Amino acid sequence: MLSLSLSLSLPNIPWTIQSKIIYIVCNYRKNQDGKEIKSRDVYHIAGVSKKWRDTTKVELTLNWKIRIDSIYLEEYRQHSSNCLNLLSGPNHNITACVNKIPSQETKEFIMAHYDWFKEHIINKMACFDQITNHLEFFDVFEGHYTPPLKKLVNFGKDLPPLGCLQKVKADLSENTCQEVCSALSRFHNLKSLDIIIKRNLDFDDICKMFSSIPRSLTKLIWRQFTSMVTFYSIRPEITSPYPFHLLPKNIRKLYFSSSNRKQSQTSTKEYLDYLLVNSVRSISLESSLTLQSIDFLTSPSCPVKDLNLILLEATSFSIKEKALIPPYLEVLRLDIRFSNAIYQLENMFLYSGDLPNLHTIKTNLFQNDHLLTFIETSKSLRVVDIKIVSLDQIERLFQVVAKSTSIEKVYFRESQNKNFERVSKIYSMFMVTGIIQILMSFKKNNNNTALCASHIGDSALILFNLNNNNNLQIDLSSYEMIDQF
Repeated sequence: MLSLSLSLSLPNIPWTIQSKIIYIVCNYRKNQDGKEIKSRDVYHIAGVSKKWRDTTKVELTLNWKIRIDSIYLEEYRQHSSNCLNLLSGPNHNITACVNKIPSQETKEFIMAHYDWFKEHIINKMACFDQITNHLEFFDVFEGHYTPPLKKLVNFGKDLPPLGCLQKVKADLSENTCQEVCSALSRFHNLKSLDIIIKRNLDFDDICKMFSSIPRSLTKLIWRQFTSMVTFYSIRPEITSPYPFHLLPKNIRKLYFSSSNRKQSQTSTKEYLDYLLVNSVRSISLESSLTLQSIDFLTSPSCPVKDLNLILLEATSFSIKEKALIPPYLEVLRLDIRFSNAIYQLENMFLYSGDLPNLHTIKTNLFQNDHLLTFIETSKSLRVVDIKIVSLDQIERLFQVVAKSTSIEKVYFRESQNKNFERVSKIYSMFMVTGIIQILMSFKKNNNNTALCASHIGDSALILFNLNNNNNLQIDLSSYEMIDQF
């Protein structure tokens, strides 16, 4: 995330220049959807004078992504050697990306310009994103020198011994228990761990892995991978509850994906006790709900404030008129993957109480009367985030948002399908066009000026309700607003 601040004296500066400064300072605070700074804005403000450029360079905090390839490195070297460049400030960080095995030309370029590479790449490298499964890139550190990395993503098998890491995302499904434990024991300052391990580990292996996880951890995403080898393995799956009490006590976000969906670990007493005792605030449940998990979630003592609920099938018992979600929930991510979920939605939004703290709902299913009624009547709900699957009930949703006294934003996002990415994107673009047409008609027929929309990329849309955004003073100029209304 980017942050900008300029400590300049403004009294004698014309307002046109002041407005540029205000835009740079405030724009990315107000526009929560801006993922990257707009270069033209930075260069405008830095171009006012040498003093303004120097101040911008010092105050600018920026993460710059660069591909470790001889062509891109040479371009970056030429740019960084220019005395007018803005990428050499003290708060400038590098995200290095490797999407192929480094070529001989790349290795030769690095060694020929190693002093520059060390100063401008290694010393400023905060994140290393390795898409390919190899460690050859670390050869350039000459064995004894490692970058001040805070984040390591998309890594596999061989994790480098970097004790300063705070965030790691790695696929260790090909590693043995001993290798995983050895890798984890190196990370003394780790805060966030997203890990994939192999399926069909025995209970002792799980105990060792849980015990090896750094005690500094506050977020854990644990996933198990089923390869063809493990799928046909003769080793039976663990049916006894995992030893969750061996996990670090400081974890506040726990997303645990069990390989055995028929006997989910997230429904066991051991798991639920861990959540309660350690006040875990954010969890992900990917299974069928059980009576035990429902009782935990709906208890007044439930600590969960952020719930990612993935329902794979209907319950085998009656849940009629039974609450399903925590009474003090703040964020609900709801993904229902079976048809005829009327009881589940009815219980969530009719029998779970007023949910006075719920401010965000993200779901793949909004064409439901109970959910739409809740959106309309809720006094706390501010953000609705939905995946675009059809145009059914879109106009009804506009009516609901227009009547709401709390809704500020509605996101319409691409419904992604990894197997058909191109088709999925084209379909979503078609859906966005349909949503815009329905919105135009709704605004015209109802003389509505409070609803307005902005594109987010090619296949997503954000809807603002200006009646409920007055206090935020949103700078709509920072969005790509649709003005054909």
